[in-house]
Amino acid sequence: MVQLGILYNRTMVQLGILYNRTMVQLGILYNRTMVQLGILYNRTMVQLGILYNRTMVQLGILYNRTMVQLGILYNRTMVQLGILYNRTMAQLGILYNRTMAQLGTQSLTPQPGSPAPQPVPPAPQPSPGAPPGPPESMREHVVAASKAMKTGDWRRCHRYVVNEKMNGKVWDLFPEADQVRAMLVRKIQEESLRTYLFTYSSVYDSISMETLAAMFELDLPTVHGIISKMIIGEELMASLDQPTATVMMHRTEPTATQNLALQLAEKLGNLVENNERVLDQRQGAYGGYFRDQKDGGYRKGDGYLRRGGFRQERGNY
Repeated sequence: MVQLGILYNRTMVQLGILYNRTMVQLGILYNRTMVQLGILYNRTMVQLGILYNRTMVQLGILYNRTMVQLGILYNRTMVQLGILYNRTMAQLGILYNRTMAQLGTQSLTPQPGSPAPQPVPPAPQPSPGAPPGPPESMREHVVAASKAMKTGDWRRCHRYVVNEKMNGKVWDLFPEADQVRAMLVRKIQEESLRTYLFTYSSVYDSISMETLAAMFELDLPTVHGIISKMIIGEELMASLDQPTATVMMHRTEPTATQNLALQLAEKLGNLVENNERVLDQRQGAYGGYFRDQKDGGYRKGDGYLRRGGFRQERGNY
């Protein structure tokens, strides 16, 4: 029994030692595994963070470039539209004033400091025989609107300036697009009223302000204010009849001196044309005396050359 107890104790001690060694080895293996997993996790997260940061930086750069390009395009579009709109709206009155003054229907005094009218570039004309089409570009819309405003047709002018195409290109880009469009309609109505008075004031002896208010859909105080400013600025030779709310037009006929000057200018122009015709007949080059032909005249060896295909050789006269 004693020997059996000793053997049992030795066996238990060896089992305890083996158990402790096994647990120590398992602990070391577990710690190593966890350390390696932690290192792998950290490396993965660092790589993901670097990749995320790089992606966000690239997206930010691309976003900034896109916004800068859109801003440049928006600014160029708005500047071009502003130049066309300002030239059209601000200088129609000056152009019609000078036209009416030259025709002698009104005696107008130019305002000090008024800018000289800058010519708006002409719109491309369609080829002969081609059916007229609607305006395509933003510039063509503004030019078509100015042509409609010449006749006082503010509704057609409004359709050219404010429509689906122009809304998509320009007006919807403003932060308060509805207010901008309402302001444009108001300005078009007021400037069309001014242009209508410039164009047709020589036709009327008198016109009611209520009629003008109904034509341009403006309230009566606004029409009264616009006409009063035109009369005070000597843009319109007329007077207001307050009791009847009527605009009385004042017509000024050319004086006798002005009529004689016009007749003299016309006779001098006819004299110059006759002299040029006689000179061309003597030189054998009749038919090409237009003043704007810059390639005419005598050329050595070629005779007299005129634009339009006419050529007279030197030996034929």
